[in-house]
Amino acid sequence: MVTALDDAVGSLVSDMKRYGFWNNFLIVFISDNGGEVLSGGSNYPLRGAKMTLWEGGTRVPTFVYGDVLQKKGYVNNNLIHAVDWFPTILAAAGGENKDDGMDGMNQWNSISTGGPEVRNEFIYNIYDLEYKRAAIRMGDYKLIMGYPGLPCDWLPVSQQDEGIELEQSCSKSNISELGI
Repeated sequence: MVTALDDAVGSLVSDMKRYGFWNNFLIVFISDNGGEVLSGGSNYPLRGAKMTLWEGGTRVPTFVYGDVLQKKGYVNNNLIHAVDWFPTILAAAGGENKDDGMDGMNQWNSISTGGPEVRNEFIYNIYDLEYKRAAIRMGDYKLIMGYPGLPCDWLPVSQQDEGIELEQSCSKSNISELGI
């Protein structure tokens, strides 16, 4: 499978160079989130696996390659969400996003030049389906409610008492500082 993918990408790159499109070409390779440890996957050194809200279940390895990048050969650890790819690729192609209601953020400057971080928080899994769980990441901290982790007594925003302190409303074990 990996060999076939490598051959296909190699063929595509070769054709783009041969027909003169390489200078305007961008390869974005995005993995699936979290390796399935029961099937031999590993997320080491991150905690968690596929279907969890820990970093090992939510981080996605990605690389971006092409002549259109101003800064090359570096690691970008900025937060980029799946919904950010449409406005980012649109900007890379020279388009303009006219949809003010779009959730995604244009990350092109951050990716192509190593520019400043656009996003500093994520909300994960905010729907109640099979498992009642959710998480929010702000900077290097992530709060996980429900499975995995201990239950919390957080209330919807409209019912919150502003006087409640974090220690009173949620076990500290649900808050983790990311070792980034």
